[in-house]
Formats: sequence, C-alpha cells, structure tokens
Amino acid sequence: MAAARKEDSLDRYFYCLRQLGLAEFATGDAAGAAKVLIDARELDAAGLTRAALNHRADVASLCLDVGDLERARLTGSEMEASARKVGDVVMLAACNVLAAYLAYWDGDWDVAVTRSTWVIDGPGESSQMIVPPRVLLGMIALAQGRPAEAREHSRIALETARDDWDVRAKFTALSVEAMLLAHQGNPAAAAALDEAGEMCQRTMIMGDVVVPFAVACVLARREPAGLEHLRRVPTPTSWVQAANQLLGDQPFFAAEACARIGDRPSEAFARMQAGQAHLNAGRVAEGQAEIAAADAFWRRVGATAWSSHCQSLVASRAAGH
Repeated sequence: MAAARKEDSLDRYFYCLRQLGLAEFATGDAAGAAKVLIDARELDAAGLTRAALNHRADVASLCLDVGDLERARLTGSEMEASARKVGDVVMLAACNVLAAYLAYWDGDWDVAVTRSTWVIDGPGESSQMIVPPRVLLGMIALAQGRPAEAREHSRIALETARDDWDVRAKFTALSVEAMLLAHQGNPAAAAALDEAGEMCQRTMIMGDVVVPFAVACVLARREPAGLEHLRRVPTPTSWVQAANQLLGDQPFFAAEACARIGDRPSEAFARMQAGQAHLNAGRVAEGQAEIAAADAFWRRVGATAWSSHCQSLVASRAAGH
C-alpha cells in the first residue's frame, strides 16, 4: 500500500485498501472492514475508475452487513452517479438492487418494485443480479396477497442460486422459498430451512439475509432449530441480533432492533408477533397497540395478506380464542 501511494497509483491504492478491508471482513470484523474502506473516501472524490466504483460497492455492501443503512444509501447514491457518468451498466444494476432494498426497508414498495424490475428486465445475468431482486419481488408479492406471483419469483431465484456457487444468493433464495412454503402451511419449508441453516457458519451470512431466514423459521414454527443454526453465524451484527431475538421469543426487542436498523417490514412482522404474545398472556391493550402499529405499516404498503393476519389476531382474541 505504501508503494502504491508513493507511485501515486490510485487504482493500486484502492486495490490494496479493498484487500485490507476484505481481510478484516474474513476474520469476522465487518465493522473494522467498513472503517478501513470508509477511511479512504476522501481519495475517492471522482469515483470514475473501475477501482473506485468497486471500492464504493464494497463500502455499501459492508455498511449493509453492519446495519448502517444511511451510509449505504449515501455511498450507493454516489456510486450510481459515477456509474451513470461512465456508462457502467453492470455497476448500475448493482446500484438498482441496493436502491430497491433500501426502498423496501423504508416502506416505499413502488420504488422497490420499479428498481428490481429494471434489473430483471436489463442486465441481470449473474446470480447477484437475478436472485436479490427476484426474492424481493417475491416477498412483496406474498405480502400483497399474490401468492402465485411470489412462487414464480421464488422458483426463478432458487433455480438460479442452485446453478451458482454464490452462497449468499442460495441462502437468501432458500430462506424466502421457506417463507412462502410456511405461509401456505407446506411442511417442505422445514427442509428448505435446514438446507439454508447449514450455510450459517459461512462468512457471507451475517447481514440482512438472516432476518428473512428468521421470519421463515417463525412461520414454520421452527424457532429452536433456527436459533441453533444462527449460533454458528461468525459475526453478531445488528441484523443477527434482531433475528436471534425474533427466534428467541423476544419479539418486542426484535422490533426495536429492526427499527434502529431501519428495516420497517421486519419491525412490523416482529410487532405482530409481540402483539400476539401480549394477547396470549392476557395483556389486551398492549397486544392491540403492537398489532395496530404493525397493521398501519402493512396498510400503507398495500400488504393485504399481513394486514388480514393482524385483523384475524384481534378478532380471534375478541371471540375468546
């Protein structure tokens, strides 16, 4: 790295920083990796070289993994502007995937759908470009009461992931497939979760991908097995903490953790679980408040399936069940 700076080679210096950051990441220190990469931001003023674009992509990815959505958003915006200037279609697709997920977590699902669809209809050739937007569209379709559409997105995502060596893509596709199966009451969800769970010890399984896995475990009523799998995740990021709390019968704390991250859909799901726990314990006012908060979000994004579930929870309690 010193030689690269001495030679004033920006590309080589970015390469060295990237390797140093990824080395920190490989040891399980995602926060340290992000700091190494973020500290070089002042050298990345133009961001118009391939090395600079890769550098920004690494920053955005690692910020996502540690739950810093605001810095990921800022870096993604800069990366998209640079990619547009140089006409880098592949990097622009990556920017759209990032923007789609940020919009999904914010509750702006129309933008999430538009961004995801652009990638699918455009340069989506690798598993990194096909699986994330497909599973996102699948989760949105499921929530909005379109199960057949959700199944088709999940099918394509899983087939793509199985044909690739991308562990993260496969884990994500399996988790969402299990979510869909569990929502339909299909016992095959257990096998998908077990297959995904075997990947939990891999370094790449530490960020936002663990939360859909936890949601699927809750829907399939496999919380103990899910917890056992998550114990092997190498880095306890804020996402992993939220997933563990959701599976560990601490839905209120999971909701608060998701709120701090900025993951509104997962917060709403956790609040549904917290509300149900309160109702089961006879704390009607507390339960209704949690469910009402969840339902308000689901209604705002048109998630009719989850909104109907909220209403059924309240109705069941009113009927004395």
